[in-house]
Amino acid sequence: MPLILLSGYPSAGKSRRAQQIKEAFEARLGEEVTEVHVVSDESLNIPKSSYYERDTEKMARGEQMSAVKRLLTKTSLVILDSLSYIKGFRYQLYCDAKALETNSCVVHVGTSADQCNQWNNERTDKWPQDLFDALVFRYEEPNSMNRWDSPLFILTPEDPLPMADIWQAVILKKPIKQTQATSIKPVAPTDYLSVLNNTTASIVKQALDMHRDMAGSAVTLNGIRVQLPLNLSAPQLNRIRRNFIQLNKTATIPVESIEPFFIEFLEKNWDL
Repeated sequence: MPLILLSGYPSAGKSRRAQQIKEAFEARLGEEVTEVHVVSDESLNIPKSSYYERDTEKMARGEQMSAVKRLLTKTSLVILDSLSYIKGFRYQLYCDAKALETNSCVVHVGTSADQCNQWNNERTDKWPQDLFDALVFRYEEPNSMNRWDSPLFILTPEDPLPMADIWQAVILKKPIKQTQATSIKPVAPTDYLSVLNNTTASIVKQALDMHRDMAGSAVTLNGIRVQLPLNLSAPQLNRIRRNFIQLNKTATIPVESIEPFFIEFLEKNWDL
């Protein structure tokens, strides 16, 4: 059964939307859907502080993915109530759903940052202001042009829930069968290493070009917001690049995830 992935800024109202979707599907339980599950940081006991450090955040995302995989069956609907702000994370969940020959969609709770900040300050369990600001800065907004973000439903706080459209997208739409033509396959090793080398080399060049004029500034690198350090050199970046290639040359990550994964790896390591 389908996966519905919520995405949005902290305190955007995602949990309210998740509950609305859960209640709407539970009202129509039957042959198509027999169970509805909501997976959230609260249900998994993931603290907000996990998002301060990359290692603990990576562990949190791993817990979310594992919980979704455990609950996703032919007759259960899973709603992931999470920030889901990294496109590589959304891509991986899209692949997991396709591997089970089931549909998925993204519901982007498009509340403005200012409104989210106001709501956050009214919460008893608020996000710390520095963490809130960092997550808003790092947020990679879903784009319907990406197949892993499609179908995409964008909701403002005032919008009614488009239940008929969501039902059509995840229940009535026939899932793509995992045939030889449509199954998600790893690339051949030779092609994969070539793509890995070329993609990372291109990103290193872009980072160096941007750093010449914008050292210490926030920039957009291949669509991903990063904070450039004050000091950055070609030998330093190439050392990080070699480490990334060494870590990933035998475990083929999805080709479309190389860019976001490598940029995240760069930002984590260029100050070391």
